[in-house]
Amino acid sequence: MIARRLTAALAATVLLTAAAPVALLPHVAQYEITLARGNPAGGIADMNGRMVTEIADACGGYTTTQRLMADIADPEGNSTRTDFVFTGWESTEGREFRFDTTNSVNGEAVDHYRGRASTPSSSAGGRAVFDDPADTATDLPAGTLFPNAHMEALIVAARAGKTSFSRIVFQGSSTDDVMEAAAFIGKEKPPGPGGFAGAVAVAGLKSWPIVLSFYKVGSPDATPEYEIGMRLYENGVAADLRMSYPEFALKGKLVRVAMLPSKC
Repeated sequence: MIARRLTAALAATVLLTAAAPVALLPHVAQYEITLARGNPAGGIADMNGRMVTEIADACGGYTTTQRLMADIADPEGNSTRTDFVFTGWESTEGREFRFDTTNSVNGEAVDHYRGRASTPSSSAGGRAVFDDPADTATDLPAGTLFPNAHMEALIVAARAGKTSFSRIVFQGSSTDDVMEAAAFIGKEKPPGPGGFAGAVAVAGLKSWPIVLSFYKVGSPDATPEYEIGMRLYENGVAADLRMSYPEFALKGKLVRVAMLPSKC
């Protein structure tokens, strides 16, 4: 159960990228992951690891590669290693999306989702078709956004001074991963030193504290499945991550950003 919770939480961090109209920065970001809040009764006494995210210009789209390896300790001191890997491609206009998500525990895959999704227009629904699990498909409601298109719209909303923003998103982390993402956008932060190596990547840029709450579409439950907090810069770099579930919460400290040259 914990491994599957981590899969959903970590796949959601794919939302921490942006599309071309908001000047996506091709870059590699490295985060230190630690436990912010545990639950010994739920089997988590400690956790630490590292996450690396790469965003690259793919000439007509963007590729995202993300990997997180973390060691989880239970109250008895036993350790479990979880290894999350996501690779994806999204077209520049946000209508086509390919994804491959794997979560392994102690070297054995416990979840794997691979497929492709498309939405013909903003007013029509779409469809996600999975190669793994085979012969599986998910209908996408009208207005569904893929990760980059969603973050593009979120940054535009923040720039416009909005304090809230809600859209349906599909991220490819499971066969029913159709979520309503409700964002609460805080007051714009002044440019600052950043506190991490490679902070020149965000020098002089606007940023906002943002909390994203994720709800299953159609669920009557008023409690979110999980939440992600961050400081989001207007070029798509994210710092001060926090991923929260009822059972636990993780902190992601941005320690290094390296800009990547465009290949196009």
